[in-house]
Amino acid sequence: MKIFEDKEIEMIKESFELRKKNSDIDHINKLNIITSKLSYPIKNLTSLQKAIIRGCIREFAIYPNEENLRKSDYEILSSRKEIEKECLQIDIALNILNKTNKRTKSKQRLFKQTFDTIDKISNSKKVYYSITKNGEIYKVGIITNKNKGLNAELGMTTSLSNFEIGILSEKSFMKSAKPSELVNYLKSYSKENKLTENHNRFIKIMENASA
Repeated sequence: MKIFEDKEIEMIKESFELRKKNSDIDHINKLNIITSKLSYPIKNLTSLQKAIIRGCIREFAIYPNEENLRKSDYEILSSRKEIEKECLQIDIALNILNKTNKRTKSKQRLFKQTFDTIDKISNSKKVYYSITKNGEIYKVGIITNKNKGLNAELGMTTSLSNFEIGILSEKSFMKSAKPSELVNYLKSYSKENKLTENHNRFIKIMENASA
């Protein structure tokens, strides 16, 4: 049985107050009726009432935060200290939307899920990698647990933007090392060779892990 959590009810009420500033008496009455039902199971709300909640939440917490919502996982990692508190507030709004959307609609991914993935990567103690005869590391696998991790092609032109944890096979790589060892190698390699954007992003990710 789906119900709203206290923090979700609080946000809905705040969004209603914002909406009331530009509403007529009829709409204000509709908002007040919905408010009286927020502590009860969500199934007690009509489709129209759920739609009103979604509209108010989007105006209050989604549209003003579109910049953060558009960020890639890598951008979130890079600016986490500055935006984490805001993102967890946005998660409250996303949870409300997920609870009031039709069952057929896909649930929106929460920032908490992204932060959890970043934490798993940041806690990595071992990295698989493959290297060319010229010394260029072209593929890495950042291990998050026994058989899973982030697989990344460092020589690719497509940037390492979003982090998908998947199955990692040691047989798919040539060697393994500690993250710090690989970072030091790449920094040394960069003195005489040009690193790709993904090389630099890998360094940033791993330095974040040791920070």
